[in-house]
Amino acid sequence: MASIPALEPFVIDGPLSALAARWKEWVDRLETYFAATAVENDRRCPMLLHLGGAAVHKLGRSVVEEGPPYTYQSLKQALTAHFEPLANPDYEQFLLRQARQFPHESVDAFYARLKDLARTCTLVDVEDEVRAQFIQGCTSVKFREHILQVLGFETNDAFLDGGLCPDEQNPGGSMVLDHGSGDQLVEESITSGSGLAGPVTSTRGDGPYNLHPRPQCSTRFRDFVVN
Repeated sequence: MASIPALEPFVIDGPLSALAARWKEWVDRLETYFAATAVENDRRCPMLLHLGGAAVHKLGRSVVEEGPPYTYQSLKQALTAHFEPLANPDYEQFLLRQARQFPHESVDAFYARLKDLARTCTLVDVEDEVRAQFIQGCTSVKFREHILQVLGFETNDAFLDGGLCPDEQNPGGSMVLDHGSGDQLVEESITSGSGLAGPVTSTRGDGPYNLHPRPQCSTRFRDFVVN
């Protein structure tokens, strides 16, 4: 198995307006690194201090209100609270506008990332802005067209609130959309009301698959299920 490259230290130097946004991005990468290397919870705090570099190590010990032993969550929250007052809302809004779905990023994860980016923006209607950017940034052309054709711009909340949930008959079988192709989804059913009426077919190199939406679910976004 190939070794996973170590995370680069967080650089505190640079424009203050971008510091909070860069810190959030670095923490996202750090937690991805934790997941990829199976770092246990009790090791995450010292790993943050070590991988963050000398400046983060020094700052981290001064901003945490509780004494040692520190927890990962308390350290992360303290550092985030330290950097956030330096945030520039205009820069944060720029990052939201530039956000696009990553390769192999699920719909649910992309929507959650947009919500996080919007948190420090000065927006009149956060939900509308996040929904609009979700439509713009979703990299599956057919999936985006499906949202717009079925529900339209005026009723996208019905899609967001309905959610797309894994089939209970197929636990653990969730599928991440193929973001490299615009021909991933083919709409097969006419929908009405607040959700999808039937399955949508996804075609991949090894055959067609049914993607089962379940509008009753309270979760906003979940992965499609393949069977």
